[in-house]
Amino acid sequence: MLARNSEFCYACGMKFIPPLTPEEQALLENLYHNQSLHRVRQRAHAILLNHAGFPIPQLAIIFGVQRDTVSDWLDRWMGEGEQGLYDLQRPGRPPLLDEQDVQQFKQILDQHPQQLKTAVATFEKQVGPRASVKTYKRSIKKD
Repeated sequence: MLARNSEFCYACGMKFIPPLTPEEQALLENLYHNQSLHRVRQRAHAILLNHAGFPIPQLAIIFGVQRDTVSDWLDRWMGEGEQGLYDLQRPGRPPLLDEQDVQQFKQILDQHPQQLKTAVATFEKQVGPRASVKTYKRSIKKD
């Protein structure tokens, strides 16, 4: 399935994916009807519609996205198969508190139960200011 080339209709100037095998079509139908992730369902549907003859500009209107976005969906399907339908990992901001900080804060919080602000003040006296009270609260709930 990997590294397939798209077909280009020179008469109409449109890009189409190569014909789908019955297995690929069944996979896409399954993803379209049963996948919990909306974006994956949408991309699978777009590939099925392109296979049925819908050109990229029409798919862009149907899905409310740019035509380059639809073209990227098709390219990723042809290059990566099913994995190309899923979003890539996106880097986020590094956490303000590492695991060691969270453990140290929890120990202080055990000494001052029901007094989050006191525990934050004590922790920040020891290690310096790090984050807001809400961030400390989220960090202890995460574990």
